[in-house]
Amino acid sequence: MPARDPHMRHVPFNTLAVVALLWSCVGGCQSKHYADFDPAAAQQHFRDDSTLRFSKPLYEFEPGRDGVRGFGIPNPQALRAAITIAPPFATKIEWETYYDYCAWDAIVLATNLDSTAVLSSDKRLIYTVSHFSVLDSIKSDVALRRGEGLVVYRLGGMVEDGGEKLRIDTADMAAFEPQKAYILQLKRDKSASVRQYSLPLGQTITATNDKVYPIPGKYAWLVGVEEFPSGADYADIRNTFVRVSKLKTCR
Repeated sequence: MPARDPHMRHVPFNTLAVVALLWSCVGGCQSKHYADFDPAAAQQHFRDDSTLRFSKPLYEFEPGRDGVRGFGIPNPQALRAAITIAPPFATKIEWETYYDYCAWDAIVLATNLDSTAVLSSDKRLIYTVSHFSVLDSIKSDVALRRGEGLVVYRLGGMVEDGGEKLRIDTADMAAFEPQKAYILQLKRDKSASVRQYSLPLGQTITATNDKVYPIPGKYAWLVGVEEFPSGADYADIRNTFVRVSKLKTCR
């Protein structure tokens, strides 16, 4: 997650729930390595983010009712902090949108091509690598053209290794489906040898018929994404980001 300042809109509380939950693995569940992906950088990213979560191999967790070993992680619980709106922002939504614009390296609308769960070499971590094709870019750290490819990874997934099924479940974060469009708020993995982005825990936001629909989580602990209200026109949301980004330079 990007660093939060003292005036942040959310105060997240990451809660580790060691439970066995159902994960839907899209695009296959075998470990796989891509020429355009740096797994060592991705694994270091997760270790830096939380060393306690991945302190032991997934094989050491008790199997769930379905026989799969691992644990579940809900999205961070978000508490709304009081916000004092000051110029150049006229509304809370303008401030929220500005904050999101500045917090991420890239905000794009993209079509999912494939998603594959990967087990780390030490068997402690599962993350899902996804390929996307860019449809539109609201913000990006490099020039992104329509049809250009993106490599994105995020926590969670299920694999079969040595005849045993292992899982890290993120039930609040709906799996990507091939050929469906999503809004991605991304951080560039600057330590990677290739251009790849991480996607933090949070609601999956889909786009259908030019409208935006955040997918509710299983536990609904995460307060709705205010900048992407369900059923809103994508064009209106995009225009708001562009307009607000011109009001004040990101710090």
